[in-house]
This record gives sequence, structure tokens and C-alpha cells, in this order.
Amino acid sequence: MVQLSDSLINRSEPFERLIAEECRKAETAIAFLLRQERIGSAIVDNLNASIQLRAVLADLFLYGEALEPSTDDTPCPTAHDATEVSSDA
Repeated sequence: MVQLSDSLINRSEPFERLIAEECRKAETAIAFLLRQERIGSAIVDNLNASIQLRAVLADLFLYGEALEPSTDDTPCPTAHDATEVSSDA
């Protein structure tokens, strides 16, 4: 996470800087866990549930999806607006 954070922190894109900040927070939580004398399943579960780690994972998923080129020429599906009246009705 350190390398990812370092590579994104000075970028001009605000979302990339946000990912870098979230990586630093998650890294701090992981480092705290690793300094513990005993690491049981409960503390690992709590780290897994932590907002910092979840934020990094969600940000990276979003970032990857946004940058991933479409694999075909099929338009991406869009959300259906239930308020629109269908002409088929």
C-alpha cells in the first residue's frame, strides 16, 4: 500500500490523491494490528470491517472500473427509470 500511496499522492486527479490518503489510513490500521502481541480472529475481523480498509478496496474497485476499457462495442447498460412510461404498455 505504501508504493500505491506514494505513486498517487502527487497526482493532479483529486480521486487519485484520495486513494493515496485512504491507503495511508489503512496502512496505519494494519501496522497497529501487526504491533500487537497476540493477533486473534476477532481483531482480524475488526480490521477487515474497518472503514479505512473498506474505503481503500472500494476506491480501488471504482478506480479500476473507470479506467478499464470496454471489451466490446456493446453500450454499457444504464439504469432503468421507473418513472418513464413505456410505449409498449
